[in-house]
Amino acid sequence: MTKRKLLSFIFILVLCISGLNDKRVFADEKAYIIRINKQLNHIYIYEGSNLVKEMPCSSCNPEPIDGIEKAIGSKADWQQLADGSFVRYASIYNGTISISSAPYSAQSSDKLITERYNQLGKQGNDFNVWVNIRDAKWIYEKCGVGTKVILYTDDEEKENDTKPFTIPAKDEKAGWDPYDENDKNPWTQCTPVIEGAEDIVTTINKDISEKLREHVTAHDTLFKDNPQDLTSAIQIMGNIDMTKEGVYDQIYIVRDQIGNEASEVIKVKVQNIKSTYQPKVSAQKDAPTYGDKLKLIIFVGIAAFLIIKFVFNRE
Repeated sequence: MTKRKLLSFIFILVLCISGLNDKRVFADEKAYIIRINKQLNHIYIYEGSNLVKEMPCSSCNPEPIDGIEKAIGSKADWQQLADGSFVRYASIYNGTISISSAPYSAQSSDKLITERYNQLGKQGNDFNVWVNIRDAKWIYEKCGVGTKVILYTDDEEKENDTKPFTIPAKDEKAGWDPYDENDKNPWTQCTPVIEGAEDIVTTINKDISEKLREHVTAHDTLFKDNPQDLTSAIQIMGNIDMTKEGVYDQIYIVRDQIGNEASEVIKVKVQNIKSTYQPKVSAQKDAPTYGDKLKLIIFVGIAAFLIIKFVFNRE
């Protein structure tokens, strides 16, 4: 191989490696638009005219703006801010300003700055826009370089009822974003608990909708001293044909405030009452036959003869 060919090969190889590291390679090809309502601290993401995702955020104090448009210019797995803190999954849209996770004190998943995370849904104190790490990752992976970002204020816009999750400062799990998918994240170990789900035996055409929920409860385990009742959030999945005999699975599913999920499976046995219910039949004695009557007459006659003989012998 000549020197010129070798240099050409190395140059092409470098370009290929650079392409693999380009975050645009991993971006979704769909044309999204990110709208940040700085008045409500809420983000709405559209695909065309369709709202596909929304999330609470923390942005800087609203200012007199009306539809300022930017565009995502680059991305960073970790980005260091001017104050020395770090954010994760940064989609940078205005120089160094980005949509990202809440700040960390160091470039480590267990160093989340809790008080700054708890500003989600409220006005922040710098120009960056923070969301939880799951939402930051979604934008990082789905909204490629060039995605339009519109900043505006509108205090009458409708927002999702989902409220940001607050981390108690002294909780042992503080330091981790509750939505971090890292296997070491202690929040992901707090699986909800379902109690009272038991197998059911019923009969054809009987309504068991109330029976399925009777005595079934659920609660979370996010905070040991303050479990939240999740009973009303239980979903029951599975099909039952109440017109046929059979055994059917029913799955109880419940999720806590940060998306941890628990499930329980029960069996519902549907049976035909005619095949299991046997009416009691009272026993009937057979009518005495002629032979039976003859035996009775002979027995009575012998008994009478013995009694008469006994009486006469005594006299």
